[in-house]
Amino acid sequence: SLVAHSFRMPSVVARIEGQGERAREVVVIGGHADSIHHNGFFANPAARAPGADDNASGTATLLETFRVLMESGFRPERSIEFMAYAGEE
Repeated sequence: SLVAHSFRMPSVVARIEGQGERAREVVVIGGHADSIHHNGFFANPAARAPGADDNASGTATLLETFRVLMESGFRPERSIEFMAYAGEE
C-alpha cells in the first residue's frame, strides 16, 4: 500500500499477515526510499532528485528479503510490515 504524506512522495508498505496467536503483533522492517537533490534538500523542492542514491542498499535489501520470504511460502506467527519510508530527511 501507499502512505500519503504532506509532500509528493509516498511511503510504500508491504505486509505478510501473521498466522499465529500473535498475528495482531507487527514486526516492522524498514529503510528509506527517498533520494537527495544535489543542489541542497530545500533548494528546489519541485526538482527531480538524481535517483536512489540515498539508501539504495537498504531499499534493495528490504525488497530482496520480502521476495525471498514470499517465494519460500513463509508464514510468520506475527505480522510483518516491510516499509520503504519517504522523506526521512
